[in-house]
Amino acid sequence: MSAAWLGQPRERTKPLMWEWRFGIAGHVINKSPMLSIREGKWKLLMNPDRSRVELYDIPRDPSELNNLAERNAQVVERMSRRVLEWQATLPKGPADRDAGSNRYPWAWKTD
Repeated sequence: MSAAWLGQPRERTKPLMWEWRFGIAGHVINKSPMLSIREGKWKLLMNPDRSRVELYDIPRDPSELNNLAERNAQVVERMSRRVLEWQATLPKGPADRDAGSNRYPWAWKTD
C-alpha cells in the first residue's frame, strides 16, 4: 500500500467485488445493480438474475455513461461468473424490496 500512498501506480492482483442490498437513506439517485466487480479496466454491475447488466471501461469512461455489455459478451460472461460464485459464498440476508431496481421516485405514474 505504501506505493499507492506515494502516488505510484500499482496493478490490483485480485478483483474487487461488492454486493449492494440496501439504499442509502435520503439518497434517491443511487440505483445501482446489486452486484459489482472491478477487474483491470473493467467494472461490471449486475443483478443476480441478470435483469440488469452494465459493463464499463473505467479509464475511458470514469462517469460510467457508455454501457459496453452487449459489445463485450465474453468479458461479461467471465466477470459475471466470477461475481456470482463469490456472492454464493456470502451469508444470506435481507435486502430492500427495490434493491437493484432502476426505478426513480420522480418517474410519474399515469392512470
